[in-house]
Amino acid sequence: MRGNASTTSLERAQTPVPLPVESDRPPVYDSQPRNVIIFGETGAGKSSVINLIAGGKIAQTSPDAAACTMTSTAYHVVLQSDQPFCIWDTVGLNEAGLVREDYLRAIEKAYKLIKELNASGGVHLLLLCMRGGRITSAVQQNYKLFFNIFCEKQVPLGIVVTHLENEPSMETWWNINEELFKKYGVSARGHACITATSGLDDVYLERYEESREMVRKLLLGLSSATAWQKERRIWFSTVLGKMARMLPRLSRSPTHKELMKKLIHECKFSPSEAEAIANSIETIRNAK
Repeated sequence: MRGNASTTSLERAQTPVPLPVESDRPPVYDSQPRNVIIFGETGAGKSSVINLIAGGKIAQTSPDAAACTMTSTAYHVVLQSDQPFCIWDTVGLNEAGLVREDYLRAIEKAYKLIKELNASGGVHLLLLCMRGGRITSAVQQNYKLFFNIFCEKQVPLGIVVTHLENEPSMETWWNINEELFKKYGVSARGHACITATSGLDDVYLERYEESREMVRKLLLGLSSATAWQKERRIWFSTVLGKMARMLPRLSRSPTHKELMKKLIHECKFSPSEAEAIANSIETIRNAK
């Protein structure tokens, strides 16, 4: 599996500099930021991983169980003087999976994320964040949602395994569980087994600092120099059409009228645009 940057790359890396995100305007860089989508189930530690990467608290660590799927927040960090990153903290699926109400709430969020990624150049890397332990159905569904559906298997993916501070060796967890990822069809180009906490009185500080270097190395080694994206409306229609296939078979799919309402009132499409997109979503959803 590929996933480790060269030592030379790490030696060139500077301490990440958290950049202010309060403004609606993105920071101005000499080079295009690489967009990284970090996703995973509630409690996986996505925000803590972002803070670990940044070397400071820029992301609020709070449970996202109440937030709807595809809700996202962008955070800017610099790992190299000439190469900034934009990390998108994105809400995925939990054990319950995707239900009809979640799907309807996700429409506006998915469009906002796609529109912003499209405007900023596309996706350079996916990071699946998961807790050390069993590979849950939520891990598998999130992998399918973001790697298979959202990025159509065209974007490099790395796995960050958290909450390993009490393991005799953090990397040993991967050695023991690597075959299970293959069994469940979860494929990655690299991984980092880490702790995202320094613990009470910094009892895990050494492992925390080691973890920071491992995750930075993963970003530098895996992120593609060339981003992947599609035309905005086609990307949006394809994602929503394929997401609809994830709904339970016994769940009633959203009606054409419900889709139109969301597309017009929340995504601000014209009636004619909404009609075309809704038709496309339904065609993709019903395709065999």
